[in-house]
Amino acid sequence: NSMVELKIYKSIKFENHITYEFVKSISNKSVMDKILERINASTPEPRKFIGKYRVNFSYINKEVPVFISVKYLKINGVSYTANSNLEEYLEELLK
Repeated sequence: NSMVELKIYKSIKFENHITYEFVKSISNKSVMDKILERINASTPEPRKFIGKYRVNFSYINKEVPVFISVKYLKINGVSYTANSNLEEYLEELLK
C-alpha cells in the first residue's frame, strides 16, 4: 500500500450527462487509511447508481477511481455496499 494521495471530485449534472469537478486533495495518511478501511469492509452487491462523489486513490504508478453515493460504491464496474455512510464521511472531510 503505497498510496500517495486521495483526490475527491463531486458530481455535477450537466444537461443529460454527469461530470465530476475536483474538490479537495488529501494526503493525510490516517484519513486515507480510514476511508480505505471502510471501503475494504464493504461487500459486493449488484446495484445501479450514479456516484455523487468520485474519489481517486493515487498510488505511485496508478490511480484507482471509486464512485460513491451514500453507502454504495463502485470500483472497476463492480458495486459494493459499505457498512457505513461513506458520502457523509466525505462531506465531513470537505467541511
